[in-house]
Amino acid sequence: SVDGKQPDLVERIKTLARTRRTKQMLTDAFVTPRQLLEAGVLSNAAEEKIMLSTFDKVYIKFPPGHEVRVGERYVVFRTTGEVIHPITRKRFGYMTQVTGVVKVTRIHPKLATAQVSSALDVVERGQYVTPLVKDLYRHVKPKPNAKELRGVVLATHIQRTKLIGENEMVFIDKGRQDGVEVGNIFFVTYRGDPLTGPNDSMPEERIAKLMVVDVKSNAATALVINAIREVEVGNPIRMIAAQAPAAAPAKSEPSGS
Repeated sequence: SVDGKQPDLVERIKTLARTRRTKQMLTDAFVTPRQLLEAGVLSNAAEEKIMLSTFDKVYIKFPPGHEVRVGERYVVFRTTGEVIHPITRKRFGYMTQVTGVVKVTRIHPKLATAQVSSALDVVERGQYVTPLVKDLYRHVKPKPNAKELRGVVLATHIQRTKLIGENEMVFIDKGRQDGVEVGNIFFVTYRGDPLTGPNDSMPEERIAKLMVVDVKSNAATALVINAIREVEVGNPIRMIAAQAPAAAPAKSEPSGS
């Protein structure tokens, strides 16, 4: 059920492990205010195929002056397009899809040889690379919400669909600058009748529960961990501040004799 209690068991974005209270999550897509800056481009490969995969040898061109070291890891990515806010209809940012990770194995005068150490999506020639500054896999567990916050579902991880169910990933329009932290819980809300449509005079119902798995400056990535209905782009979301534990009663002073 979609209730106010934080779950003992959650599913991560792509099932990697099953443990209680904590999950190993893969954050392979995110929304940022500006396009991610590239450090180089995956220009060529040693394999005669379009779609590259794990262990393939690739070649990366870096701009003059960029310092590269053997053993360094780079994220391979592509910008999939602009993200338009579903309420304001203004450009909110850009969605970035991580396609893989490469490790530099040799340095040449004008490029570097690298090996694809992980292919998360389609890795192709022409995609950009940027230094891997943190592991894409992380352990996430529920974290008490520090404040009350409202926003909307900004976009879905699967761009060709606007409806998302349990164990899928969505993007919300609140981020680090709004006080959102990894592990926070949001509820997706709805006012109306599922058959006849929205109705603001009806009470607010909780239709899904989200857990934040990655936070950027103005947006966050969240996992749908419970849903009684499909989540849709533009749905309102609400983060409810955790209640502080009740103070222990003060001890009474012994009365004098």
